[in-house]
Amino acid sequence: MKEKELKPKTGSEVAKGIMSGFLSHMISEDKKTCSGKKIYIAGKITGLPYDDVVKKFKDAQIKLEKLGFEVFNPIEISPFVEGKTWDEYMAELLPVVEKCHIIYMLDNWIDSRGAKDERQRAIEKKLVIVYQ
Repeated sequence: MKEKELKPKTGSEVAKGIMSGFLSHMISEDKKTCSGKKIYIAGKITGLPYDDVVKKFKDAQIKLEKLGFEVFNPIEISPFVEGKTWDEYMAELLPVVEKCHIIYMLDNWIDSRGAKDERQRAIEKKLVIVYQ
């Protein structure tokens, strides 16, 4: 029988495990822990098919709402409007990040200038950052 090769986890894999464990711990301890906690979803939007983006953000929203969070979905807060600039979207969304306790970074956040800016604002405001 062939031995299974074990690979060391990368830093991002460890971080994902820790953060997933963080959410699981919050829920298993007491669902009330999440109740009333405001969480903002951040991820790539620009350059992707709009329907795919809406679904990805909505799926995350549903998951987080089931855990008891008050979820702030940027797609619902500031829906697509023809002619609206990226700067206009960010001017609406960054203040929302500041009102939250937690920011939930979707797995594609690293490819998004806006999500990086939202993450930076979360760091500045000392929000908990959770990675998908």
